[in-house]
Formats: sequence, structure tokens, C-alpha cells
Amino acid sequence: MSLPRFSVRNPVAVNLLMVAVLIGGFLALRFGLVREFFPSIEAEQVVITIPYPGAPPEEIERSVTRLVEREFVDVEDMKVFRS
Repeated sequence: MSLPRFSVRNPVAVNLLMVAVLIGGFLALRFGLVREFFPSIEAEQVVITIPYPGAPPEEIERSVTRLVEREFVDVEDMKVFRS
């Protein structure tokens, strides 16, 4: 028997099933899920990419990499820093 045929022949059962699904969804939403507007997260890894096309590595190190490294010296709990 197909689902549409069953639904047409048993409208009361289908409506009861729909009400049960709606009540179950409401209860799960109300009591089971934790919702936060702005959840607190901690980044484990940060990747900074600064494109500088056509520049030699020495210039990139002098004008970009060293400046970025100076800004991140005071960051707490930093374990590894690679450039």
C-alpha cells in the first residue's frame, strides 16, 4: 500500500501522527536543545593569509611578515607561531 493511498483512506491516523510529530518537535526544541544567540567559541587555530603577488620573499618578510608578527607577540596562550 502506498503512502498517499493510506493517507487518503485514514485521515484521522495521519492527522494524529502529524500532531505527535509537532508535539515531539516542540518538546525537543523546548527542553532538549541549548540555544544561544552568540555562542562562545574558542579558536584553536588561526590562519592569516596576505596575498602579495609578484613580490620577492625578502620584501614580503620585511613589509608584511614582521609587521604581523609584532602585532601577535602579546597574544596569550599562543603555543606555535609560524611565518
